[in-house]
Amino acid sequence: MKNVYVLLFFLSAFDIKAQDHFGIRLPQQEYRIRNLLKIINEQTQHSFIYPSSDVDEEQIVSTPEERYELTRLLNLMFPSQTHEHQISEKKVLVKKKKRVKQASKERFSISGYVTDSASGESLIGAHIFFPELNSGVVTNAYGFFSASLPAGTHTIGVGYLGYERLKHSLELREDVKLNVALVQSTSNLEEVLVHGGQSLVETSQISGLKIPIRQMSNLPVLLGETDLMKSIQLLPGVSGGLEGFSNFYVRGGGPDQNLILLDGVPLYNTQHLFGFLSTFNNDALNNVDLYKGGFTARYGGRLSSVLDIQMKEGNRQEFRGDATVGLLASAITLEGPINEQTSFMVSGRRTYWDVLARPILRSLNQDIGYHFYDLYAKINHSLSDRDKIYFSTYLGNDKLSLMNDAISENSSQVVSNEERNALKWGNFISAFRWNHTYNSKLFGNMGITYSRFYYDISNAYVRTFEGVAGNTPEPEIYSNSLNSGIDDVAFKADFDYFPLPNQSIKFGSMLTYHTFTPKALSTANFNSAISLFTEPITALETASYFEDDIKLGNRFDINMGLHFSSFSLPEKTYSSLQPRVSMNYRLGPKLSTKMAYAKMTQFLHLLTTTTVGLPSDLWVPTTENIPPQDAYQVTGGLAYTPNPNVEFSLEGYYKEMDNLLEYKEGINYADINTDWQETVTAVEGRSYGVEFLAQKKAGKLDGFLGYTLAWAFRKSPDLNLGKEYFYRFDRRHDLSLAVNFNKSKKIVYSGVWVLGTGQAVTLPEVQYLNPDNQLIVAFSKRGAYRMPAYHRLDLSASLIREKKNGERRWIFGIYNSYARRNPVFLEYLSGENAGFVQYSLFQLIPSISYRRSF
Repeated sequence: MKNVYVLLFFLSAFDIKAQDHFGIRLPQQEYRIRNLLKIINEQTQHSFIYPSSDVDEEQIVSTPEERYELTRLLNLMFPSQTHEHQISEKKVLVKKKKRVKQASKERFSISGYVTDSASGESLIGAHIFFPELNSGVVTNAYGFFSASLPAGTHTIGVGYLGYERLKHSLELREDVKLNVALVQSTSNLEEVLVHGGQSLVETSQISGLKIPIRQMSNLPVLLGETDLMKSIQLLPGVSGGLEGFSNFYVRGGGPDQNLILLDGVPLYNTQHLFGFLSTFNNDALNNVDLYKGGFTARYGGRLSSVLDIQMKEGNRQEFRGDATVGLLASAITLEGPINEQTSFMVSGRRTYWDVLARPILRSLNQDIGYHFYDLYAKINHSLSDRDKIYFSTYLGNDKLSLMNDAISENSSQVVSNEERNALKWGNFISAFRWNHTYNSKLFGNMGITYSRFYYDISNAYVRTFEGVAGNTPEPEIYSNSLNSGIDDVAFKADFDYFPLPNQSIKFGSMLTYHTFTPKALSTANFNSAISLFTEPITALETASYFEDDIKLGNRFDINMGLHFSSFSLPEKTYSSLQPRVSMNYRLGPKLSTKMAYAKMTQFLHLLTTTTVGLPSDLWVPTTENIPPQDAYQVTGGLAYTPNPNVEFSLEGYYKEMDNLLEYKEGINYADINTDWQETVTAVEGRSYGVEFLAQKKAGKLDGFLGYTLAWAFRKSPDLNLGKEYFYRFDRRHDLSLAVNFNKSKKIVYSGVWVLGTGQAVTLPEVQYLNPDNQLIVAFSKRGAYRMPAYHRLDLSASLIREKKNGERRWIFGIYNSYARRNPVFLEYLSGENAGFVQYSLFQLIPSISYRRSF
């Protein structure tokens, strides 16, 4: 009924001014609204119309004066900010003002770079947090961040592991550029809370880890050589393969399924010394991220993992250097400013065994030489506040040579024999990149990259004759060489867009031109030469992606994306659409649960006959007859962070893979006359497991504990009678404990203990003589047996002394300190005394190295 009164009221004419002459007398006191309404009605005969929900009759109003005109008293009772009233024919309509939705508050952007105050090096993954908004962003691969915030005063916190946290208050009335330089923590010994950026609880990323290079560099390693790849092998979900080797296997995948990026450029071989040492020199590296699952859309081309490594940019403040001398090799790294806008970094490493052994070998008329070297270089230049350019390169090579000369003499002639054998392999990559900040919300990175991997096996034999009786035969010459390689030229563009403080969008495209040379054989015999080449295969690979990382409220984060790729051959084109999604729901400030789904496609294959990862393994492409590899992975888990220094994670995963390649049984892979496509068979794979990680990032005691419970299978109609079998690197239990004890500023003790289930192997089960009296050996099903369990303890101690212009460090270590005879492979001895012989490589190996920074 009241609504009818309101309608009639609006249709009638009204005159407000006439009502102002009514005088209302009130004692100076407090009144409830309902009492004032009654007094006004008694003194003026005005009645009131109002919705009961719009007027609080019990509200108290003070009347400081004794006499009021009606309009003035109504304004006192119903302030214009909240109510409106209208008077017509002794009726007063009161209604509450409708709250008109205000247009979104004016917003401004804050953007800039986060760097190390001492070196000017970009800090990747630094966390910029806005506590009043309960939101934050992280810096990208170049240290850049951007956030869109409402106008007003904001507190800004900036944190990064190992650095003192910075707090800043800012009045935001326009777009602001804020460059932040963080100061490294003065001591690692005290139990202080070091805020290291986004914790596991805060980020939507699952199965991703930032590798702390400084922490890993203290851990004991084989022969004193710090090795990034061997440190990664200690993490849950990562298997190290054979003892001492630096290749790694992730969640049941093969070594070719790991995308290893150095400054955004793929590396196809990462091993020196036949796999005992990796190509990475820690002194040249700035940031390392490992993703085992839940891949974001910007990564593609591999099935199992992404290892994203960034080189140092070079100290912008002062000239610095690090030099290391070890048992295997020596290394030196130099960095510094060229001018105010430009800095550089160069790092080199080389082994010297060939130089030390050469005099001894020559005295034996033999020359066996082996050496490797690495060379890193990077230069960056700031063109302006908005533009930066980078050029980086890496060159690494291994060479093994064997020369043997012999002379024999008889009554008729003198015979000279010269034998030359060589094995060479190496990588060369380079990248030129241009960063441009289009505005405070859009950041772009464009570049061109080149990557090359090759190997070459050659041998030559020359026999010459000197006839004593004057009859001299022609020299005999035999030679052959086998080489293989892959060359990539790529163009790429990546963009980061920051529309809101709780949203980050990434998108981009890449085009790669591949040239594969699976096999090329050249032979020479006397005066004839033959060249048998597998024709190079060219292909064009394209990829585009879009991903959106957004926070929905205070508890839920989601990263959604699509990765589209294609692979074009002269005969056929393959394409793949790969959805990716990962979610994080915070159950509280310290606990969250996560889930992720990712589909991946891989257009490259690695054909290998060993478990070592020799450079002779062949990289081959998807062809008209060989389809690309496909996989999908589902991951779920919990993350718990009781404080910024301590994190726990528990994850479970399930992965299926299709179109993997293995050599068929009984195939001679070295047969140059056989097309490699005829020597392989398609294999399916699946794996699942649970991983646990507990880590302490700082303090007097730091390190981590990792445990994996996993299963990995393979299946092919051409192998194991078509039945599913255990993958060679199926490892049921895998436990790693890595600890650094910072006793003082002068001494650091470190230890690593690993324990793992033995690898699955195929062994002979029965031997017998057939009717022709030939010995027949019958083998078990694939992977039917297990080697003995693997475990070892490594220890090291670092003695540190601060010098006037740097630091001196002696590192003493023991690999496999209790001399465990861990099996590398088993040899079967047939015959009457049939049995197995176990071979082991390393038992209690001491090491010493010297490091000097200046």
